[in-house]
Amino acid sequence: MNDNAPLFRPDRYSGTIPENTLKGKLVGTVSATDADATERNNRIFLAIAAGAFDNFRIDSSTGAVSVQTGARFDRDKISLYNLTIIAIDQGADPHTANTTLRITITDVNNKPPYFVKNNYSVEVLEDHNQTSTVITCDAEDPDENYSLSYSIIGIKGWNETGEIVKESLIQTYFRIDENGSVFVNSTLDRETVEKLEVILSVNDTNTEENHFDQTATVTLTVTLKDVNDNDPVFIHEGNATYYKTRVSENADDPTILMSVLATDKDKNRTIDYRISNSTLNNSAFQINSITGVLSKNGKVDRESTQTVNLTVIATDNGYPARHSNVTVSITIVDFNDNTPQFCPHNATYLVNENVNVTTTVAIIKATDIDEGRNGEVHYQIDTTEIPFEINLTTVSVSFSPLHK
Repeated sequence: MNDNAPLFRPDRYSGTIPENTLKGKLVGTVSATDADATERNNRIFLAIAAGAFDNFRIDSSTGAVSVQTGARFDRDKISLYNLTIIAIDQGADPHTANTTLRITITDVNNKPPYFVKNNYSVEVLEDHNQTSTVITCDAEDPDENYSLSYSIIGIKGWNETGEIVKESLIQTYFRIDENGSVFVNSTLDRETVEKLEVILSVNDTNTEENHFDQTATVTLTVTLKDVNDNDPVFIHEGNATYYKTRVSENADDPTILMSVLATDKDKNRTIDYRISNSTLNNSAFQINSITGVLSKNGKVDRESTQTVNLTVIATDNGYPARHSNVTVSITIVDFNDNTPQFCPHNATYLVNENVNVTTTVAIIKATDIDEGRNGEVHYQIDTTEIPFEINLTTVSVSFSPLHK
């Protein structure tokens, strides 16, 4: 008589397999018995009633549970399977019993890491120090037994006009540590490069043997912000280190002499110009603070000063402001604005009445402080009714016959 139900011993089972277990792999064996005497009543049929999700099969006679063909395990999605296994005897009025096979899926390092964001961006002052973090680019790995290693595998850069910068100029700009934190590695220069794209890589170095390379990459965009670290630079022709110009001492006021020009590599490159000092009163010359146009705007006297050396200062609008200076040498061109002067102004000379004709009786001297031909003096006697004549250039007075 079929009056006994099957009995599992033990009443609970467990097993463990790695998530990369192949089909046919034995997970474990369950066993049930039936106390009835006849073969029909004590013969047991075993089956998986629930929980397999088509990943496991059982031998109905032996109770061997194995991995099903086509099974796919992912510990990160399902790490535990609870299989309900039923035992049924073959009696006319069959009896059943249930047990649970608890199957734990263990991790295999078979998934690549990934960066938390699809891309990263940051703005950095070009004088950022080399000890403070620029940005941390976190990566994660769904596996349990991972070991991440970060590296920089590429860099591209563009200057402020959009031109590509040579990689050799920027390849040492940054470094990345074992935590994905990016640091400045060498002196940054916004004037060389303004925008950079840094290619970061993370690699799981603890991957399973013979498994594919587990690597992920991401782009970090870095925009360098300007620091006022460059002085204005004056532009000269050729190899000159100063400016030079000329102006007549009688030139109208104002008279434009020339323009000076300074440039600045920094972002805030607006330049202000001013005159620092000169050998004349500063009011004799003026400079437009915006355009750098230099003008004469006051009286100059070549006879007092033949050359005026101005110091022009160019100051940028950064903070703190930076400046540079240049010399402007101005030659004052002569104008015939001075009359000759006799020295002495009046003189008396005695002449014997019997002195020979053409005898020099006096030397008359006059000077003119103007320059060149403007300073040449010519002499003449303003009456012809006296017995004397004068040499135009030797300033000697000669005698003509006299009668007492």
